[in-house]
This record gives sequence, structure tokens and C-alpha cells, in this order.
Amino acid sequence: MTEMAKAEALGAGSIRKVPEAPRLLLAEDDADLRVLLAEQFRRAGFEVVEAEDGTAVVECLAQSILRADPRASYDLIVSDIRLPGLSALDVLRGARSALETTPVILITGFGDRRTHDRALLLGASAVFDKPIDIDDLIDAARRLISRGDATRRR
Repeated sequence: MTEMAKAEALGAGSIRKVPEAPRLLLAEDDADLRVLLAEQFRRAGFEVVEAEDGTAVVECLAQSILRADPRASYDLIVSDIRLPGLSALDVLRGARSALETTPVILITGFGDRRTHDRALLLGASAVFDKPIDIDDLIDAARRLISRGDATRRR
């Protein structure tokens, strides 16, 4: 039985489309922290793709661009600044045009003012210092995504 037939049989008249989960690219080289953050974001309703270093981040971004499928793109990137291979700042610098509409939240254990300023200058939407309040991080992610949704609808 097709979805439409099921809906009609149930008297639903029309099928309600369930909104897709926001797609998040999470980059963190500390495996324990990455697993914890991914789990919390999934519980909060996000689809999470994990990357353990800067090279994996670039590969994930390249795949999403090459697919030309809106469902393959990321609604948000959350990344540690210091990653093996390429840092998140290197990724921002190199992929600025590809990330133009994608909010980026950076996290760092070395949160001096200069690092924050460089990150924001390169296009980061927010910078969080470790230790992270996960609830604050998820709230910021939701705000940035809803702001982006409002911009895309115009």
C-alpha cells in the first residue's frame, strides 16, 4: 500500500511532511568528546556526520558540494579549532565561498582573544571555550540554523 493510500485509509486526507533533521558536520579529534557531542546533538534532533581531523572535514565538505543534492549539504558545522592535518581556521580560510551560507561554531581549549577574533574574522558564527556547556552549544546551533532557515525562505 502506498503512503498516499495509507493516509487516505486512515482518513488523513493529506500526508504531513515530517521536517528533516538539521544536518551537522561535527569535527573533534578527541574521540571521547566527539562521541559525547554527537550523542547529545542526535538526542536534540540533529543528523550528525563525524570527522576526526581537518582532512576528513574537507572530504565531507567536498562530497556534499559534489553531490549537488540539498539533502547532502550541512546546515551547521561544529568544529574544534585545533585538528590534526588542517585546523578549522585553515578550512574556513580555504572554503570561505563554499561555506558562505553555512554557520560555523568553533570550539577551543585555547580561547584567547586573538584566536576568537581570527575565527570570527574568517567567518565563524560563534566560538566556544572548553569546557563546553553542551546545552548552550546546542541552543546556539538551533538559533543559527533557524536564522539560516529564515534567510533561505526570503
